[in-house]
Amino acid sequence: MRYRQSSSGKTHYICRRLEEANGDVKLVIERIGKKFSQQSSDLSDASPKAKDRKDILYTHENIEKEHVRYSVSRVHERSTFESAYELYENLVKLVHNYCESNSSINDYQSFCLHFFLGCLYSRLTCITSPLRAAENYAKAFAFAEKLQDLDSTIISESIRKNRAICITDGVDYENLSIEDALLSRTYIDREIYENFSSNSLVGLSDAEIRKNDDLSVHGLNNLPQLFKSIGCTQFSQLVLKLHALDALLHNRFKILFVFKMKTKNAAGIYNSKNTVRVLLGLIEKIRCNLFHELTHKAMNRVFDNWCIPYFKDDQNAKQSYRESMKQVLLNLINFASPSPDTDFNKLAFNELVQFCFGEKLLMDAIKEKNQPYMFDLFKSLRNVFDEGYPVARLDAEFITNALNYLIHVENDSAYVRCVQPLLDYIDKFVIPEMEKYIDGHPCRGLLKR
Repeated sequence: MRYRQSSSGKTHYICRRLEEANGDVKLVIERIGKKFSQQSSDLSDASPKAKDRKDILYTHENIEKEHVRYSVSRVHERSTFESAYELYENLVKLVHNYCESNSSINDYQSFCLHFFLGCLYSRLTCITSPLRAAENYAKAFAFAEKLQDLDSTIISESIRKNRAICITDGVDYENLSIEDALLSRTYIDREIYENFSSNSLVGLSDAEIRKNDDLSVHGLNNLPQLFKSIGCTQFSQLVLKLHALDALLHNRFKILFVFKMKTKNAAGIYNSKNTVRVLLGLIEKIRCNLFHELTHKAMNRVFDNWCIPYFKDDQNAKQSYRESMKQVLLNLINFASPSPDTDFNKLAFNELVQFCFGEKLLMDAIKEKNQPYMFDLFKSLRNVFDEGYPVARLDAEFITNALNYLIHVENDSAYVRCVQPLLDYIDKFVIPEMEKYIDGHPCRGLLKR
């Protein structure tokens, strides 16, 4: 069911209220309008930095407290979607018929109703649903641009994912490679073409747009090679294979390259149920960001524990993982060759974090050594502990940030030696579970070996 659930409880809530109101679409107009005014105020709130929070200490108590808080907030949402599909089908017909039979509705009402139809169609799984969703979102966007009271930037961000162009016209399921399976669910934001094309897109089919535009400057003209280059280690290859199988099984799975990201300063983001988004940039950054988000998603699929790379009740794996985190930080400190006066092995985890990322001397020492990607590793790990992540997210973020550049480095590099404790953990606890997930996947016979 996870790939059929909505990405937010708001659509389901409106559907239930609409059903109770016997199809009175005024409720939809009221709720959709409220949604965007609420989003507008939410975006103005800055996230606090981790160092400004009192609960940031990486302790068992703080982690469990965060997990309990987050789990409680999701329990109700998960339980509400079991019978949603039939509800969505019925309400699509109701709202569609209302729009067709009422020529007097104004632009604001039309925007709200077509946006809602786009939401509903995007949650249905018949073959024409993505097209219907895109059509209604495009109509909603056209009406929104006429309205001064709505922030068209926010609306554009909300519907962009449904205005994307699929990379492939079809899939040949004979001798299907990992790259082919991923390409079948890979999309490029239409705005990328609109901003870099010298031709008008009006009236052009997706195939014509793809044919006429050169995306080499963005590293998107050879996506099979992009995917293949990511799968250069055993772990990254399994990450790709897992997602290739899920792409064949779930028609809402999507890899989407975008021109802008709604979340400030984000280079990639993913929805655990269906979509990975990657921001345009240098090809090297695209590879790292895609690998980062696909790793998050793979950990979520295999362990079902909020993207953390161990099962919730596996105390042995949990302790081993946290020990590997500590050893990586110790290796980072040793690489910088600090003063030998301190026995860093005796420091508690939070004291190690403070020494690593609170001392400018360590940062300068790592930078001066000029070893490939070591300074990037330092910055990636600093982001984990100093960018406002809830403490319960640190376990999930460490594995992806520590391995951001793994697909670029040599096996005997300083980078690999530094993260080796984490790689040892992955070999022992993660790869066997990924292989088990892949071996039990219902689509495993479709990929060529």
